[in-house]
Amino acid sequence: SSANRYILILTDTDLLEFLKFLFEDFNERKKKKYRMNYTTPFNSSFFIGNFSLITLSTDDRPFLVDSIREYFFEANISQQFILHPIFSVKRNNKGDITDIKDADIGTKNESYVVVFLENVEEPEFKKIRSEIKKIYNEVILAVDDFPSMSNLLKNLSESYKNITPEVSEFIDWLMNENFILQGVRILKNVNLQTGDYSMEQFGVYKLNRTLSLIPSIIKAIQSNRLKYINNYPIVVDKAIHESKVKKRIKYDRVMITDFNENSCTVITLIGVFSKEAINTPPYKISILRKTIAEVFNYFKFVQGSHDFKWIRDIINYYPKTEIFNFDRDTLIDILETILSLQGKNQIRLYWKDFRPLKNFYILLAIPSEKFSNELIRELSGNFAEILRANLLDLTTRSDEHGYHLIHFHFYLKDLNTLDKLKDSDLKEMVQGILKDWDDELYELLSIRYSGLKTDQIYHSFVNSFSENYKTRLSPREGAFDISYLIKFKGLRSAIYHENDKIVLKIYSEEKILLTDIMPVINNIGLKVHEEEIYTLSTKGKSYYISNIYLAEIDNNKKFADIYGDKLSEILTAAMTEKVENDRLNKLLVLAELSYKEIDVLRGLRNYVEQINYTFSRQSINETLINNPKIAKLLFQLFDEKFNPSCSKRDTEALEKKLLEEIDKISSVLGDSILRHLLKTINAASRTNYYQTPVRNYISFKIRSSTLDILPEPKPMFEIYVHGPHMEGVHLRGGKVARGGLRFSDRFDDFRTEIMGLLKTQMVKNTIIVPVGSKGGFIVKKRFQDIDKDRAFVVEQYKNFIRGLLDLTDNYAGKKIIQPENTVIYDDKDPYLVVAADKGTATFSDVANSVSKEYNFWLGDAFASGGSEGYDHKKVGITARGAWECVKRHFRELDKNISKEDFTVVGIGDMSGDVFGNGMLLSRKIKLLGAFNHIHIFVDPDPDPETSFLERQRLFKLPKSTWKDYN
Repeated sequence: SSANRYILILTDTDLLEFLKFLFEDFNERKKKKYRMNYTTPFNSSFFIGNFSLITLSTDDRPFLVDSIREYFFEANISQQFILHPIFSVKRNNKGDITDIKDADIGTKNESYVVVFLENVEEPEFKKIRSEIKKIYNEVILAVDDFPSMSNLLKNLSESYKNITPEVSEFIDWLMNENFILQGVRILKNVNLQTGDYSMEQFGVYKLNRTLSLIPSIIKAIQSNRLKYINNYPIVVDKAIHESKVKKRIKYDRVMITDFNENSCTVITLIGVFSKEAINTPPYKISILRKTIAEVFNYFKFVQGSHDFKWIRDIINYYPKTEIFNFDRDTLIDILETILSLQGKNQIRLYWKDFRPLKNFYILLAIPSEKFSNELIRELSGNFAEILRANLLDLTTRSDEHGYHLIHFHFYLKDLNTLDKLKDSDLKEMVQGILKDWDDELYELLSIRYSGLKTDQIYHSFVNSFSENYKTRLSPREGAFDISYLIKFKGLRSAIYHENDKIVLKIYSEEKILLTDIMPVINNIGLKVHEEEIYTLSTKGKSYYISNIYLAEIDNNKKFADIYGDKLSEILTAAMTEKVENDRLNKLLVLAELSYKEIDVLRGLRNYVEQINYTFSRQSINETLINNPKIAKLLFQLFDEKFNPSCSKRDTEALEKKLLEEIDKISSVLGDSILRHLLKTINAASRTNYYQTPVRNYISFKIRSSTLDILPEPKPMFEIYVHGPHMEGVHLRGGKVARGGLRFSDRFDDFRTEIMGLLKTQMVKNTIIVPVGSKGGFIVKKRFQDIDKDRAFVVEQYKNFIRGLLDLTDNYAGKKIIQPENTVIYDDKDPYLVVAADKGTATFSDVANSVSKEYNFWLGDAFASGGSEGYDHKKVGITARGAWECVKRHFRELDKNISKEDFTVVGIGDMSGDVFGNGMLLSRKIKLLGAFNHIHIFVDPDPDPETSFLERQRLFKLPKSTWKDYN
């Protein structure tokens, strides 16, 4: 044995010390009924490894070691072995050993048990010692009282032999190794009127654990509510306590009631049915023989036939404690229930209660493929919860028809539960548990969709889910995924939570790597502990589902309720580039803002960054992130000011609250940034944020002249347009102003560039229109492919133009129409023109197409030029207007420039529409000099007519420069 092999490896010294310890320990029993001792590796004089010892010494009895081994098996204690020598021992008057030798039949033998436990901690060691002590107490009680109990039953059997021989035969059957008897309790002379009695107890009944149950038993006898077996004075059921002798199962209990005229005697046996009893066919048990015969007679199956064997096997293998309690009719009902199973995937449930002793029996027949230990645990727990009961016994058996028969035996805590119990309560619970994944998926889909649509969706997707998906994810999650896939377009995301998990889901047609998703998740401020990717294929299309499990979420349901929609929206928007992925997205969690609301702050941030170069983007981001309350108040102020659905606006109160919070900021830089943002909102007069349909860009119209954080000179108005791939600004010196739009490459300060151009435009346009304007935009994403890049730039240019027109009034006839869903804080303002400029020279048609899209009143005059507009160079309208000013100027000087020669210096060249046309409006011009961004032209003494003809030639020559002048 392992114990012997272990002892052989001990050193001689340790072995000697160990044997001395064992002998002294065994000797210390003295005259005690039994002695228990223990030692650990730290308090022994010998080294036996990392073992703790429990020693027990007593007179030899059956079941001692078997009961300990059964406990170890039940408690899953595997690191142990047991030494169990039995000795023939003589002791003197003091109890000391005087002689010891091998056990011998006919002599007084003592049992010595040594339990070795390896690597056991003190709390567990203490628990084991306590349990072994209980085992010994019960074994000693049961074994020592067995002779008395056996004689009592022999006498009882003898008393029934002539009166009711079946009872006598049943008692003899029990004592013939069919019942491991552990206790007997006799309630003598039970007065059927008063309930008074005297009592005698044997074996484990001496522990007095069930005294509280006696009144209910007597009451049941008085009211004649005990269910006797076939009118024999016998009741068989399960007790609520567990046997610790040999088999660790709930006790079986047999009650035999002997009635007199006004009293009775109740003899209760407690123990467990042996393996031999369990395998005994019921028709061989005297008190069941009649019932079994009647059942077979009812069915009239031919002996040896399939159905005969079927019901025979069901009866033979039925749990003994239950079949003792079923009369003929109940057994017939049970058998008919089982026989009604036809085909596969059927379920049958039968239950019976026995109220006087609070017993409740359930038989459940299920397809064998649905059977599992997990299922049994779940069913047991759910039955116990519904019935408010404790499980006493559970047996299972498979039959040749592909079914498992499961028998549950419960002890009811409260009989009132039965008054409210419905058969449907149990059946619906079982059906709910036994539904397979596909069944439950269909049921969930039927709740969401109508009948026909349910079938269509179910059959489209049911075979798409892999076994791995079904194993790891619930049908509820499957229905959730389907709800997104049937509305699938490109890429979608969602938040799903169930029990203790919260999952960020991404649905796509292409596999998305976690490395692609993590930058977005990191910027939101979330942590991930796992990712799974599932592939679903249906109708020739494949979908990828990325399950990203979020970590360190305190309350999954609360998080999903608050942030679920916002988080899925921002993830989809960021992954599809409808919004920028930067650190401001952290405000979703910190300030509970949606991605569109965050984008308002992002647009304001970008504007402030353009007007104040001392603020870096990082510093503005960190200021907003570190002050989420202020960030939310800033948006609330914006919303209060511009939301058309706001019935009562109180921006003053919000601004006051904002200023109070900003005053608490210790950082000078942070204070300045937040005040810049606040002042920008205050200076804003219009926004397209609330216009419908929803744009993927945001425009703000700002009354620049009122914004004190802007340096002089200031434009009167400006419109700032912010989008995920584009930023742009249009500055105007007045209500009627003209100027072009520039495609800028100055990402950090394009507004400064445009402002510089506006100053020039203001001077240049003085003699054409009242004031100037200038606009410009940048594109934040570019492509190496030239055609793809140009198309993308054009689309961003169009969005920039749309952003301007969104905030510009329009004419319908002579009536001015203002933008819908827009709260306006300035005067009517319908004038907007956008000429071509550097980088947009070929975009006039594009701008005019947007004008047409908006039905803008200027039509193709919105962007002068283009394929359907007038040709600036050909018509020379700008130069002609300017020339009128020139003529007037010379008239005031009393000079006639149509007849007199005059000298000119200028800026430009003959290919330009303004300079070129202007230099051809008089044959008396003597052009002394001109320059542009490439050449300086000088002609000290030009001939007016000759130079005119040369200028005319250059004007007509495509792409001419001063270098072509002859």
